[in-house]
Amino acid sequence: MRVISFRPRNMLRQNPCFALRVLRFLSKTIEMFFLFLFPFLLSPVVDHPVFGQESPPDGSETANVSKEGETGAKEQSELSLFEDIPVVVTASKKLEHLTEAPSMISVITADDIQRMGARNIMEVLRTIPGMEIIKDAWDISQMAVRGLRSERSTGVKILVDGHALNDPVTGGATEFYDDLPLKNIRRIEVIRGPASALYGANAFVSVVNIITKNALEINGAEVSLGAGSFRTFNPSLLFGKMLNELEISLYADYYTTAGAKLRINADTLSLYDEERIPYGFPPISLAPGDFQDQREKLHLAYKLKYLDFTLHGGFLEKSWGPFLTDWYMLNTLSSENVQHLYSDLEYRHFFTERLEFKGKVYADYFRGRLKEQAATLLAAEIRQRLEFLI
Repeated sequence: MRVISFRPRNMLRQNPCFALRVLRFLSKTIEMFFLFLFPFLLSPVVDHPVFGQESPPDGSETANVSKEGETGAKEQSELSLFEDIPVVVTASKKLEHLTEAPSMISVITADDIQRMGARNIMEVLRTIPGMEIIKDAWDISQMAVRGLRSERSTGVKILVDGHALNDPVTGGATEFYDDLPLKNIRRIEVIRGPASALYGANAFVSVVNIITKNALEINGAEVSLGAGSFRTFNPSLLFGKMLNELEISLYADYYTTAGAKLRINADTLSLYDEERIPYGFPPISLAPGDFQDQREKLHLAYKLKYLDFTLHGGFLEKSWGPFLTDWYMLNTLSSENVQHLYSDLEYRHFFTERLEFKGKVYADYFRGRLKEQAATLLAAEIRQRLEFLI
């Protein structure tokens, strides 16, 4: 029996090619190990997808996205430091930033009004979210806020420099000021919600505070003249001047128009005539006929300020007609004339940053004349004269 012994060292020395094969085999084995076995051994602890995995099981991709979102929010908050945050006074009757106001409030500046091309206050308020403006048969604007509408917009309180414009008869302000001019307005603040706790009656659904320009902002005189079709004419004057410690600002606006000539083929009395004419009765409806809305308005405003005293007020007189009346009847004699004169004297003194004293006295005079024609041949005219002093 012959025993054969295997000695690797001797074989490597005697056959070098064999040694090269062994080294090549070992390198291939190590390479295959790293390509196939090593990823499986480390897969429970790696943080990146393996073999086309879309999302890691530990949510690291979500964490990365949240970190990017935090970075973007931080950059946005830093950019907001350079933005001009509006300061409002209507929300709580004190100066505060819009972001700190305790109610939903919209701010419209004079630049915004100029860019939108509005001509009166109702065209501006129409752009407020949740606010709608509609017209009734008397051609008076009605305001609906968040779907709530009342006759003569009694649930909306309209202020000019803190002075209420709502009349004491209807409770609304649109019958007098639905076409308030805009050239003297610096800013409009609108509370989109109830504010009766601060402003009392008529502030049930909204508060509109109109802030006028002061003498420093005007700093001179501005004369404008507007004209249009239907014999429309609209001149205005805006003046503001600083005389030492006395601030003077004046505003005057006049508007007149013959109105558009509209053709009305039938009205409510036309139905009445259809039933009576076969029995020999004469017609009482003026339809078909032409309807033309004529308007004339004069608006004056002033503001005087000396040290802690401020005196401001205004005068409004306007007339319009004929209109269709509540019965939607074509007529030629219906008309309405309203007047409002008010003055407000205010004293305001700041002792410290948090302590101030404020006192105010004011007076209002309202007057309204209404002539409403129901039917010409029936001679049914309703005349109502309202003269009162508040």
